[in-house]
Amino acid sequence: MTKFKNILVLAAMVEEERSLAQALSAYPKKEVVLGRGVPARVAEYFVGSREVMVAQSGIGPVNAAVTLAMILEHRTVDAVFLLGVGGSIVPDLAIGDLVVSKKILQHDYFASHEFGSPRMRAGDIIFTADEAKDYVATLEADEALIQMIAEAIPAEHLKFGTVVSGNEFVGTLKRKQELRALHPDAILVEMEAAGVAQVASRVGLPFVVVKTVSDRLHADGTIEADFRACLDAAAKNAAAVLHQILNHGI
Repeated sequence: MTKFKNILVLAAMVEEERSLAQALSAYPKKEVVLGRGVPARVAEYFVGSREVMVAQSGIGPVNAAVTLAMILEHRTVDAVFLLGVGGSIVPDLAIGDLVVSKKILQHDYFASHEFGSPRMRAGDIIFTADEAKDYVATLEADEALIQMIAEAIPAEHLKFGTVVSGNEFVGTLKRKQELRALHPDAILVEMEAAGVAQVASRVGLPFVVVKTVSDRLHADGTIEADFRACLDAAAKNAAAVLHQILNHGI
């Protein structure tokens, strides 16, 4: 019997949600609206003994956090997957590569002091250099989910590392290089993982981020052109990942 019976899949953009819906189109489906004020629209698919919920959160960590929190108020969730696209911040990632989060670092939550600007987990505060010295700013993705993905997808298609996340569309090489320097294992930047990681960690919910590279560190033209040209293909790739994961019994 699967450990993760009730799975929530979040996607930020309509292209990503559409591709996920296509991947799950063979299964019975029910659409619901959960909550008031800021409702979450969820498509519930019944995959054997599992329930797979798919929701489009909107772009950014606040949208992702609000959507996840609203769904958790109304549904039992055993694991949450954040699927979609992100930008490479290392030279050896190509468009279409899959990045699986080991850790999440929120790059735009930090304290600025004379001794430096340490990054923090959302909700924390650092006042002194001593407090910053051994502080761990990252949040950990679930090892069981990481391992299950590794077993479901050929190793040559996967890259594991730290996903850097925040309220910023990163569109320049200079900014990508700055973010890469924040963590020794940082390989991808995106805009929703920080919100998902914060809520999931707070309630003890297993989570993992699986994102397809949509723009390279060194684009042939511009990073924006890379992103726009490859978004649809990258979103379909993320949906294919979900299909493989479900077929391998997560």
